[in-house]
Amino acid sequence: MKSPPPALRSRPLPPRLEDLPNVGPAVAADFRRLGIGTPDEIRGRDPYMLYHDLCRATHSLHDPCMLDTFIAVVRYVDGGPAKPWWHYTAERKRHYRGAARKAAPRDAAPAPTPDAPALLTRTRDAGGSGAWGFGRPPSPSRGSGSGRTPSPRSC
Repeated sequence: MKSPPPALRSRPLPPRLEDLPNVGPAVAADFRRLGIGTPDEIRGRDPYMLYHDLCRATHSLHDPCMLDTFIAVVRYVDGGPAKPWWHYTAERKRHYRGAARKAAPRDAAPAPTPDAPALLTRTRDAGGSGAWGFGRPPSPSRGSGSGRTPSPRSC
């Protein structure tokens, strides 16, 4: 990705999270849940890891649009233009499509490491319904349907 002009990189940030574009009370609360209390603490962070950490911290899978919001906020804080979160949906989808292509063979999926979170995958419960979760992609022998690793659903 092309780095922003020096004038944008050094712009002053507002003192409160809620004063950033795309951040309201709920998103600010999510940042605080992750230990981020000011906009300056977002500089240089990985939005994909922020999303992963939020899902782990809350023990629930958040809507992928939250990831789009994290991308928008991090890009802005790092000097990019203020854009609505939905402008980053295509980036998220490309990222997960690429991650699915690079995934190891289904029977030998490696365990996630701190610097490489588990893929977000659709899993099957006993009733056969699909649910999103972290973990190993389903293998064709377990009845995954298409045999492809799915990407997160669209917003």
